[in-house]
Amino acid sequence: MKIPLQNTHFAWFDDQLIGLDISHDRYIVLQPDQSRSFSAKVPATPVCHYDAQTCAPPPLSGVPVNCWKLSPGQVRNRLNIIESARLFSTLRKVHDTSKTHRLSGLLQLIESERIQRKNKRTLRNEDDLAASLNLTCFLYPVKTKCLEWACTLIIAGYRYGLDMKLVIGIQNRPFFAHAWAELDGRVVGDDPARRRQLAVIHETT
Repeated sequence: MKIPLQNTHFAWFDDQLIGLDISHDRYIVLQPDQSRSFSAKVPATPVCHYDAQTCAPPPLSGVPVNCWKLSPGQVRNRLNIIESARLFSTLRKVHDTSKTHRLSGLLQLIESERIQRKNKRTLRNEDDLAASLNLTCFLYPVKTKCLEWACTLIIAGYRYGLDMKLVIGIQNRPFFAHAWAELDGRVVGDDPARRRQLAVIHETT
């Protein structure tokens, strides 16, 4: 198996090494023996200092594949027309970018918007912004997946000086990938235990 190393990120989940090829927006899951062999031969993969036999990090709990659910309070009862219109426009930009340029395009879009962000934070609460985004997603004609949702929240947050980052986590058995947003080390609009459940394979700086 030929694995592209350029622009590919790796993470361990249990005894398997998983790669994310950002350029082609695809995941590569190696069997345990392949994982150990590949890690030993390729210095670019994560170095493990945990278990000498499995070379696996401490156990992560994992999640069910339908883990992304709204909890009470994560949807606004009232619609702020102006903010919702801005969120709708950002959703459309993110969806268009995702459709044409996939993950690499979304990462470039986030970086481009980050450069233009406001430096000073306003009084806007990030959880309230996430709740407004959830309501706007109900109105948007295309289903929004976690990656598009997190990217939209991050870009919208830049308008208020909220410097959030995108985090992508993975698991195996069954394979599952999930994206979320964090601000100052705290998960926004999602389960706060994500880093204890999934192995982080990529995060923006």
